[in-house]
Amino acid sequence: MAKFISIILFNLISLSLLAQDLKAVDEYVVQRFLKVKDIDVLATKINQKYTDPLSKSRAIYCFIANTIAYDVDAWKNPQRGYKFTYKTEAEKLEKLEKIRIEKAEKAIRSRKAVCDGYSTLFEILCEKTGVECYTVNGTSKAFVSDLPKKTVDKIPNDHAWNIITIKGEKYLVDATWGAGSVDFNQQFVKNYTDTYFMMPPKDFILNHYPSSEGDKLINVNKKTFYDYPLFYLDYFLSHVELVQPLNKEVKSKKAFQMVFTDVNNQNDLLFAYDDSKYALEVKFSKRGNKLIAEVPASTAKSKYFNVYFKNSSIVTFLVK
Repeated sequence: MAKFISIILFNLISLSLLAQDLKAVDEYVVQRFLKVKDIDVLATKINQKYTDPLSKSRAIYCFIANTIAYDVDAWKNPQRGYKFTYKTEAEKLEKLEKIRIEKAEKAIRSRKAVCDGYSTLFEILCEKTGVECYTVNGTSKAFVSDLPKKTVDKIPNDHAWNIITIKGEKYLVDATWGAGSVDFNQQFVKNYTDTYFMMPPKDFILNHYPSSEGDKLINVNKKTFYDYPLFYLDYFLSHVELVQPLNKEVKSKKAFQMVFTDVNNQNDLLFAYDDSKYALEVKFSKRGNKLIAEVPASTAKSKYFNVYFKNSSIVTFLVK
């Protein structure tokens, strides 16, 4: 038992030290690198400062998420794609590589990009600093308007992120979401967060589903993904875990039960339907380390149900 406790304490201390090391990387990047607008210059600076792939990839993530703003105009008016002719497979690959490099260079120079610009820049900087990395295409769940979407046979490529490999282990990275978010007025709101750097697959899958099944890094199928409610950044920052329900639909005019873990103070949680004037009166009970919330029924007019942690939205459900 004592040995088991010692292992836990060692792991906790190791994680704490790792977090401190990565914060130190962030501080250095913010102080020294943010004015750079050349890929090769930045890669050289990173290689001179850091030798391990973890620090290098974190420096790249921090730089991109702090300097590149999401291009809302390009998102609303997407480019149709690239057209070119070629005679040989080698010529085709050469032209595709040129397009890839130009996309990354445009992102670092203009300080604007959509997700494929972020992920391509991240991938190229990883290549130039010796970090194993590739880009993943797939779909995401980011807005309330995504909730009604149903399972499809073929996943649309409407988002892109990266997978890095360190010491033989794969990790998920989304520098686009690390930079901030698009608000309800369709304006980009800058808000650097390291949440999406090496995010655990069990959390990443709540908002991301890749076109290639092998890039999930977890055993969750498409139907489960599309059935999830909408989780916001503050859900992950709160460290609260929703155990149930994990289906996006709650029944109209019917009371239901929610189960959470890791809630230190139940008063931090608030619940409301979209047509609620005030927060709902919810009855709580404890069952071991689980917090049980008895949620009252909605009205016939309710469309959405929201959970808040310290007044910030953490998850939204459909009322059906």
